[in-house]
Amino acid sequence: MIVVIWNLVGPAVHSAVLQVGWCAVAIVAAGKTMVMIFKLLRRDLGYTV
Repeated sequence: MIVVIWNLVGPAVHSAVLQVGWCAVAIVAAGKTMVMIFKLLRRDLGYTV
């Protein structure tokens, strides 16, 4: 279904959808990277009972 719609719309729509999609992917990737960096840099209190 999505493939059929994708083939019916014009190149301007393709460009707009891909531009928004890649921006969203970049934002999510940057956010996940920042979370990983903060997890690596936070102080580890070790094993507590």
